[in-house]
Amino acid sequence: MRQHVHRSTSPATAGRESRAERAGAAAPGARTAQPRAAAPAVSTQQDVFEAQAVGDRRAAAAARPFTVTGQSFAPQHFSSLDEAQNWLTNAQPPIEDPEIKISLPKNATVPAQPTDWRYYRPGQKIVIDGGGATVNGASRGQPAAGYFLSYRPAVGPGTTQENPAPGNLEVRNLNVRGFEAGGIEVSPVVPEGDIRWNGGNNAFVSGISIHHCSFANLGSERTPYGQTDYGQQQFGVAGVLFRGVQNSTIDHCSFRHLVNGAVQGTTNGPALIHAFYCRDHSSNNAFTNNRIADVSGDPVHFANGSNDNVIKNNRAHNSGRYAFSNDWYTSYEADSVGNQVTHNTTGFLYGHPHKPARQFVDLING
Repeated sequence: MRQHVHRSTSPATAGRESRAERAGAAAPGARTAQPRAAAPAVSTQQDVFEAQAVGDRRAAAAARPFTVTGQSFAPQHFSSLDEAQNWLTNAQPPIEDPEIKISLPKNATVPAQPTDWRYYRPGQKIVIDGGGATVNGASRGQPAAGYFLSYRPAVGPGTTQENPAPGNLEVRNLNVRGFEAGGIEVSPVVPEGDIRWNGGNNAFVSGISIHHCSFANLGSERTPYGQTDYGQQQFGVAGVLFRGVQNSTIDHCSFRHLVNGAVQGTTNGPALIHAFYCRDHSSNNAFTNNRIADVSGDPVHFANGSNDNVIKNNRAHNSGRYAFSNDWYTSYEADSVGNQVTHNTTGFLYGHPHKPARQFVDLING
């Protein structure tokens, strides 16, 4: 007996039997083919070993997400950027590869701490390729103190603004979150003296490239007021800070929610953070095709003789204390001149949806 299956039909097809059904109907007494049972899956010891190996590789990648590659050595895996730097610094014999690449698992989120990077070889480029990964310094909602990357290459004495050392750094496809001071600081140093303040004084580099990165949720907005300090620079400064940097580019990046709260020692805490802070004789750089939103200070800030930079084709929204960009100078710091700030969409000032942001203002203090 055929089993009757109820199916809904339209009036146009009611009472009809498809050709396939007629062809498939078994004649009385005909033998019908029985469906073949699927072969049961056989789990071998090799399958178990391979599954364990895959799990081990994934666990290792999560524990050591920073992978260093080059021409002359096998890939090396590290738990932090600082650990990778230590390996490069102590390698014997020294690694002479023209390019060292540091990569992260594609689109991963990686807990990270601030790194003070000093490793430098004049003929060797460092490429940090995030592959869409996010490095996050925040813990329990509070940002990590410092920058994700303070790139302070020890270029040695003898560089000048006219004759800078090669910067040898490219950062691409990386998302930076949850750091108090900011995302990336570039400040070359010489080993002697006060190494914090060499950049733009007696140490200069050129050729830095930062592109297709995003910087978000940076600044001291969530830092307890008692842990901020204007004199000690314990507050948000910039998505990217250049000091003593020449002929470098920041292109196709985004800067979102870079915000300071109140800062001890000043009444102007929210205005102290920027998307791009270009200071200490950082000249002939380009900040182009970037997207900026919710920055409590002016998105672009020049200081102390930073000249002839190009700020072009950027788009800002709800950003700026005074304007889209400014030059701040005093009796003890040089004016910045010749900067081209053009073809930017400036939007409205931070927290003031009816106050359009001007392209540029001069701020004089003392």
